[in-house]
Amino acid sequence: MSESDLRVGRTGFTVAEVSLMVGLLVFGLVVSVVGTVLTYDRFFEVAKLFAAGGITLFFGAVFGGVVKLLIDNFDRRRAQRAAQVDFIAKVLADLKGVHDRLDRGRTLMKARKSAKCYGEEMTGFIGSSVVLKGVKRALRTDKRSEAIRTVLPQVELMEGYVRTLLDEFELQYKNASLTQSMFEAHMKKAMESPPLDYSIDALPKNEPWERLKVLPKLEDFLRPVAVVEEGKPGEGSNYVERFLNPLNAASGLLRGALLKEVAS
Repeated sequence: MSESDLRVGRTGFTVAEVSLMVGLLVFGLVVSVVGTVLTYDRFFEVAKLFAAGGITLFFGAVFGGVVKLLIDNFDRRRAQRAAQVDFIAKVLADLKGVHDRLDRGRTLMKARKSAKCYGEEMTGFIGSSVVLKGVKRALRTDKRSEAIRTVLPQVELMEGYVRTLLDEFELQYKNASLTQSMFEAHMKKAMESPPLDYSIDALPKNEPWERLKVLPKLEDFLRPVAVVEEGKPGEGSNYVERFLNPLNAASGLLRGALLKEVAS
C-alpha cells in the first residue's frame, strides 16, 4: 500500500498519539496550577504568569486541536476525492483501451483476410480479456468503486463476449495456422513461376481465410456494425449486443460519475 493510500485511509490520530498529547496537556496544566498556588502569596506577578500560561495552554490546545482536526478532515476528504476521480478515470480508460484494441483487430482482419493476422490480433485480445478481468476484480473489491459498482454487469458482458472469441480461437487456430503455412508455400511457388495470366484469380485460393471467416464467433465479430444499428430484423450481432452496447452504457455511467465527483 502506498503512502497516499495510507493517508487517504487514515481517519484520525492513533491511540498512542492521543495519549501523548493528553499527557503533555495535563502535565502543563498541573505545572501551571501548582506554580500559581505556590507563588500566589509571595510572588503574585509570577503567579499571574503561571496562570496566564495555563490558560493559554488550555485554550490553545482546545482550539488548536479543533482547527487541526478540521484541516486534517478537509485534507483527508480532498485526498479521498482525488483517489475516487483517479479510479473512475482509470476504469473508463481501461474500457476505452479494450474497445480500441478490438476495433483495430476487426479492421485489420477484414482488410488482410489471413490466418496469420487472425492469430496476431486474437493473441492481442488475450491482453484485453485480462484488462477486463482486472476491472471486474477492482469493481468488486476496491472501496473506491462504490460509486460506480453499477457498471459491473456491463463489464461482465464485455468480458464474457471477448472470452467467447478466445474460446473459438483456442479450438480453431492450430488448424488455421497449418493451412496458412501450406497456403504461403503454394503462394511462394506461384509467385516464383507466375502464369501468363497476371490476374489475382490465377493465384492459389486463400483457403485458410475461407475456413476462418465462416466460424460463428468470428463471423459475428466481423459483421458490419452499421447493419445492426439500422435495426434490421434477423441481423443482430452479439458484438453489438454484448460488447458495444454494454460499453456505451458503462461509459455513460462512468462519465456521469466522474463529472459528479469533479463538480462536488
